[in-house]
Amino acid sequence: MVINYKDMNHTNSYGITIGLQFASFIVQYYRLVLDLLVLGLQRANVLAGPPQLPNDFLTYQDMDTEAVPPIRLYLRYIDRVHVFFRFQLMILKTSYSIT
Repeated sequence: MVINYKDMNHTNSYGITIGLQFASFIVQYYRLVLDLLVLGLQRANVLAGPPQLPNDFLTYQDMDTEAVPPIRLYLRYIDRVHVFFRFQLMILKTSYSIT
């Protein structure tokens, strides 16, 4: 894409499609899909909170919501994914026959 104005020329040749710079949008969309695949839709909604009143970082609406699934923290920073699990002893004993 070339823009000409009087004696100035600008050639835009960046991005996935030359002339359109939406590579960052595609990367953000890809990462959102990756987050939803790792967490699942239900847990992602619980971590984020309702749209009217979103949760702050590392907070939940109540303790029951926090304690249901084992994923307590999900953090993706650029190309690294950190997931913090917290299992209850009773669940571990029943699932893995720990005595």
